[in-house]
Amino acid sequence: MAWSSPVFLDLAAWCGSTTLGSRADARILRVRLTEILAVQDTIVCDFSHVDVLTSQFMDECFGKLWDQASHDALKRQFRIRGLTGNNLAIWRFVLAHRDSGAAHS
Repeated sequence: MAWSSPVFLDLAAWCGSTTLGSRADARILRVRLTEILAVQDTIVCDFSHVDVLTSQFMDECFGKLWDQASHDALKRQFRIRGLTGNNLAIWRFVLAHRDSGAAHS
């Protein structure tokens, strides 16, 4: 795998909202993340401008991504930043129910 610059994705801008709550939007984002991860060494998802992250969105996008992809590859390629407060708690809660090793951000 050739090393290239990471892809930075401002999730609020990409989703067009500071509230990430819809399963439909989460499915679209999961498909996009899967496409990027297939061809890119690293993707950085920035939650800095996200005010609300619901457990439904988290489960549909990142939970299912965790279920479907290689855990080793995700741990190597996927980075998050800007998760704080309740949003970080939801991230940890959803992933902890899939695999205790995924709960660390």
